[in-house]
Amino acid sequence: MRERTFGNPSIFIIAVLFGLAHGFSVKNSLEFRFEFYPFICTFVSGYVLSWITVESKSILLPVLSHNMINFIQTLMRMIK
Repeated sequence: MRERTFGNPSIFIIAVLFGLAHGFSVKNSLEFRFEFYPFICTFVSGYVLSWITVESKSILLPVLSHNMINFIQTLMRMIK
């Protein structure tokens, strides 16, 4: 029988850390800010990418997916 990985606590922890890393920012005046929207977006993508890592037992697909997400976001900002 196959083990379920969707509720794996390590996936949740990595997603929270990924969200926090993208939710906090430092301004020029060394003021720390936390923005909720980037946290939620990167938490969800971090959860999905972590789950893909555990399921595929490889980091290659999540790294490529992360780079593709970054490329598409950058392209959308350039077109806008």
